[in-house]
Amino acid sequence: MQITVYLDLIFIINYLVDFYVLLITGMLLHQKLHMIRIGLGALFGAALLLPCVLYPKLLMGFSGIIISIGISMGAVVISLGRDGGFIRKWFLSTTVMVLFGGIFQLLKSRLGVLDITFYTWLIFFLAGGIVCYISICFLVRCREERDNLRHIYIYYRGKTIEETVLVDSGNRLWDYMTGKPVMLLSEMTVRKILSEEEVHFIEEYKKKGYIDYEDNILLKTPKTYFHEISYRSVGKMSGRLLCVMLDSVEVSEYHFKTKFLKKQPCAIADESLFKGKSYKGLLFPDDI
Repeated sequence: MQITVYLDLIFIINYLVDFYVLLITGMLLHQKLHMIRIGLGALFGAALLLPCVLYPKLLMGFSGIIISIGISMGAVVISLGRDGGFIRKWFLSTTVMVLFGGIFQLLKSRLGVLDITFYTWLIFFLAGGIVCYISICFLVRCREERDNLRHIYIYYRGKTIEETVLVDSGNRLWDYMTGKPVMLLSEMTVRKILSEEEVHFIEEYKKKGYIDYEDNILLKTPKTYFHEISYRSVGKMSGRLLCVMLDSVEVSEYHFKTKFLKKQPCAIADESLFKGKSYKGLLFPDDI
């Protein structure tokens, strides 16, 4: 009996699966995605799998496990990089792959499909991919709810950035000028949405230790609103923090709903406060 193997078809299928898994992994990690890198990672995984198709013995035994892990790790490094926990990225991508394969086989058995053509596979691929993505998002959100983490979108002067923050019961910062609770963000996060002039203002504030209100008034960027708030903390009795008024903040993991915080005061914290943390800000617990 002669078996015909279509390498081009196998390559396309593996490439699509690898691309999907790497893309979903990056989305779940809220990582900035580079489609070219993800495409190269998927190409790496699909291309190196072809010799294993021609010589199945390569995937047998302990050496086969090492080869499979090496290929998947290489694809993850190319697509998502090593920063931010390489093993964590690889483990999540593997979990997505296993879950996707399980859902695909479940659809196949439930529908009683024995002979799968390429177009049938594409339909199953899309259906399984959607179900897999929704399932993992649900599990991730449940974990974040448990760990008091929230994924937020920050809007300021037409710019939008994403960040992960911690709902901190110890954050009792209050802005008496606006009568609102204050969220805390790392300086590097805030810099992403500020103009060069506003960043320069922050640098001058750090040097002087106080707001030069004359310079604040003379800022050319329209409607810039810098002010100070006072705080108390463990290890330091009191101090002041520079505060900027954000246009709005969207808290997307608010019991699986969305909450908008309009004209939200945001204190700018030293970067060292969040060193080694998975979050870059503190959110107040009130109504969150």
